[in-house]
Amino acid sequence: MRIAHYVSHFPDPGGTTTAMLGLSAGLVRLGHHVVVYGDRPRKHPAEWEPVLNRAGAAGIEVPDSRPGNSPYPREKRRQILAALASDRDRLDALVIHSVFGMSHPTVERAARRGGITRLACPHDPYTPELFREHRVLKTVYWHLREAPFLRRMQAIQVLAPSHTQYLRDRRIGVPVFAIPDGLEEEQIEPFDAPIAEGPDPDAVPPGIDSELRLFYFGRWDVYNKGLDILLEAIAAEGSVPSSVTLQIAGNGSHRDRRRLERLIASLGLEARASVVGFLPDVRSAIRSADFVILPSRFDGFAQSVTEALALGTPVIVSSRAGSSEYFGRKDGALVTEPDVGSLVRTLQVALGSRRALREAANAGRARLAREFNWDEVARRWIEEAQRLGALPARSGH
Repeated sequence: MRIAHYVSHFPDPGGTTTAMLGLSAGLVRLGHHVVVYGDRPRKHPAEWEPVLNRAGAAGIEVPDSRPGNSPYPREKRRQILAALASDRDRLDALVIHSVFGMSHPTVERAARRGGITRLACPHDPYTPELFREHRVLKTVYWHLREAPFLRRMQAIQVLAPSHTQYLRDRRIGVPVFAIPDGLEEEQIEPFDAPIAEGPDPDAVPPGIDSELRLFYFGRWDVYNKGLDILLEAIAAEGSVPSSVTLQIAGNGSHRDRRRLERLIASLGLEARASVVGFLPDVRSAIRSADFVILPSRFDGFAQSVTEALALGTPVIVSSRAGSSEYFGRKDGALVTEPDVGSLVRTLQVALGSRRALREAANAGRARLAREFNWDEVARRWIEEAQRLGALPARSGH
């Protein structure tokens, strides 16, 4: 089959790009032809190279992608719209990624004109929390553009089963299927690797002021990722030992970083929480942490959860992240509600069960390798899309 993906900011790196390329690589290995379109990158061209190299190594077609072939973004957009309207690439389907994309309705209209089947993949769920920030603007955009765009899809892929209900609550009746994000084989620690242990791997009796090293990596979106909730939980006097520490890695704007640092200072956490920025060797930081933590108010899937579990590091994950619907204590994951009280209680549980959860995370790597490799995810993606009639049983071209 010939399947295209549209990610407006491609070839910028990021979570959406990583997930889309992972699925695409799996589809190519299954024998399908994959094309990727993007026309509004924001990063410097030097940051595109690793993304484009990965796409090329996987056998993914990226038309006119490299700097100099066409100016970004206006001329590039015209080329993509013309290709879709004429179905130049003889596509069986186009998958449009992300949420509240300004260019999505225009791209969908061109694909519809070309007779191409359209699928949407929102990488965040349409939860009430998503609409809480910039409520008026998002509500207006939802009614004028986002909802009509979604209703014109042949199918919608969500990243967790519960996300279907958020669409139904907003009166989107399009067929929906839930498929999680996956992992590349090389991301999973070899099964014969020794179990990494924290400074005190044995169960810690309640009340012992034992060190607990937490690690967050990802976007520095304080509201979306619930980083303010996490910092307030760590600062809860008399509830969380003073030896619980947090390292915040990842990326964001200078404004995001200043906001985090001001919040840390206002809570008196300068000695216990730090913003370290981008780490070239994030895998080592994951291995050395007691827990990777993700306290999101909402999240599509949260690849940081599977990336940590793949290295045998247990996680604390918000119930509002899609990955929480696939993993639990037997996999090395503690699921928490994204509020201060729940996080405090979960941190107390984490203090007393580090070794058991690390052993569970290490044992769970076999399930990750079996069920969450991108080839298996791609196979289920095709199967579900065909079941809903969004893809032909065999290629029509």
